[in-house]
Amino acid sequence: KITQAPSMLKSVKESISFLLEKRVKYEFRFTVLPSHHKKEDILKLAMDLNGADQLRIQNFNPSKAVLDSRLHNLKPFTETDIDFFQERVNELISR
Repeated sequence: KITQAPSMLKSVKESISFLLEKRVKYEFRFTVLPSHHKKEDILKLAMDLNGADQLRIQNFNPSKAVLDSRLHNLKPFTETDIDFFQERVNELISR
């Protein structure tokens, strides 16, 4: 939805399936932004990736390096929020 490339979903799912087979070392990273992600979205992703080696929640950084200028002034999550999300994610993927 955010990448605006719905045609890539099949390829992304195939890549995730391959990685979950643990043939290679990997780490999933998920960049979150309050205007685009709710707590439920983040926790659902963690449940969908149950069994993953690692899922790191990254806070959005509204720098000028972001290609979409509409995102330059958006406020990221607080570090407290990110720490909470990461703790919950760690619990969910290790089940």
